[in-house]
Amino acid sequence: MRESIGAKVCGLEIDKKYWSRKNPFISLQFVDGQKIDSQVLLDSCACRNWNFALLFCYFNNRLAFDEYIQVYKGNFVIIIGPAANTNRYTDPLPFDFQDNNEFQLNYQCDFGDNKDILAIYERKIKKLAVWERKLY
Repeated sequence: MRESIGAKVCGLEIDKKYWSRKNPFISLQFVDGQKIDSQVLLDSCACRNWNFALLFCYFNNRLAFDEYIQVYKGNFVIIIGPAANTNRYTDPLPFDFQDNNEFQLNYQCDFGDNKDILAIYERKIKKLAVWERKLY
């Protein structure tokens, strides 16, 4: 029997209007117009440290992606998207992050009938999960 590790999934979303007509499958925090910084990531995930991964699933905004990566102080980035030459597009594609100086591709797998790819990147020099919030 496997024990639960108590993982929680949280989402940051810009398009509140779109999601007001849908039933999201994870908890969403809407950040439209809000500058994304390290504290916003910590607060959104209800974390006191950086012991969480960033997941981008069919993400389509390279500028926002780069902004998230810049402020993220954790050790794992997960990108899910289409394989090349499938007439589907995301930005970044799962393997577009391989040239990053801080992260290296740690694991990859193909899945599904649509030739989807899961790519897990790990920070080359692991950062300690440090306390970021002021606790008073």
